Amino acid sequence: MKWKVEYSHEAIKLIKKHDIHSEVREEIKKIIMRIQGNNINVDLKKLTGNWSGYHRLRKGNLRIIF
Repeated sequence: MKWKVEYSHEAIKLIKKHDIHSEVREEIKKIIMRIQGNNINVDLKKLTGNWSGYHRLRKGNLRIIF
């Protein structure tokens, strides 16, 4: 299965500013592995309200919404 990852303009600026591209990439890999059924320990949370239907991954100060 192919996955396509898109970043918001603000996310791209943040990633470049803090030079965390490899960290973000690793966390996205963990998300995909978790979705595929692997038992990966990540901090996932279902979002509610206006963000209903989305999930959030938290790693320190980094948040990834998908």
